[in-house]
Amino acid sequence: LKGEGRPLNTVEDRSRVLSGLECVDAVAVFEESTPIDVIRRLRPHLWVKGGDYTPASLPERATLHEWGGEALVLPYVQGHSTTALTRRAADAVHAAPPEG
Repeated sequence: LKGEGRPLNTVEDRSRVLSGLECVDAVAVFEESTPIDVIRRLRPHLWVKGGDYTPASLPERATLHEWGGEALVLPYVQGHSTTALTRRAADAVHAAPPEG
């Protein structure tokens, strides 16, 4: 779902970073188009997604509500998206004087 050339970091690296957060109990990696099967197995009270979603647009929302779970969408932090990061990196490479 990330698009061409994405993600920049491996799923293992991204999972490791999230797992290291004290507030995170589990990180779910799934290959299906929706995480409904893994959600049914885990039965989380809180399911967190990135800011490119809205709670109402999540297909897993109804599943979470079966046991009183909730979907939370974290907002983007302005200027800290992967797209902005790759754009700044590309701009820096093009602005750098040639070596030699």
